[in-house]
Amino acid sequence: MYTHTEYLEVAAKVDEPAATDFGGLEELLHLRSQVLETKLKVLAAEVLERFQLRDQNLELVDAQQERVRAAMPHLVRQARYHLREARDNALFYQQSFQLEEERRSQRIGCWQDVARVMRDFLDVWEAHQQATVRNRFLEHAGS
Repeated sequence: MYTHTEYLEVAAKVDEPAATDFGGLEELLHLRSQVLETKLKVLAAEVLERFQLRDQNLELVDAQQERVRAAMPHLVRQARYHLREARDNALFYQQSFQLEEERRSQRIGCWQDVARVMRDFLDVWEAHQQATVRNRFLEHAGS
């Protein structure tokens, strides 16, 4: 167990790197910079993946909506000739509206996800820049 004075002496030795210890700090900052760079790549990949997912989902919605729209004239003719109840067509109109709502939902969800990831991206980018600046400072201070 340390006395208060001994603790302060030990803490000072641990907290303050010696002038010759810049190599270890440079290595640590370089490693941190590499980790942050990897995080940036992962976050960028997440954004691209989210856009691809949105595009795939919108293509599916478009295909479904096209099938509904293609069936509408046929259903209207059937209702006109009393081969089908006119009120049955309401289900197809409702499905068309739901698909349009799904389209909007996909776009909004994508924007929200990308905005969230971009906030993280900017935080990591800022930390990466700070680590790079510190590393450069240590390189010049050690010279």
